[in-house]
Amino acid sequence: MDSGTRVRNFRDAVRHRDRRCLITREEAEDEQGHWWGYEAAHIFPLAHQGYWQEHNFDRWITIPPETGGSISSIQNGLLLRSDLHQLFDVYNISINPDVCI
Repeated sequence: MDSGTRVRNFRDAVRHRDRRCLITREEAEDEQGHWWGYEAAHIFPLAHQGYWQEHNFDRWITIPPETGGSISSIQNGLLLRSDLHQLFDVYNISINPDVCI
């Protein structure tokens, strides 16, 4: 399996579940089914998959993906507006799960 298929499957699953930016709550899909300006973000970055595996983080995944390993689970994703995804990826914004902000 190539990484493109893994990312595409993850993206499609997150889009189907969230259907809006989880920070702004703006609906992501227009009437033609386009997703322009919205991206599926990995909460735990794919670039650190070795760390994910080394520390057995997949033990927390209860919804395994069809492809791509546990790091590609929908539980490790959220749909964001593209500009917010960029800020999230460089740690300029974050989400505190303990207080839901």
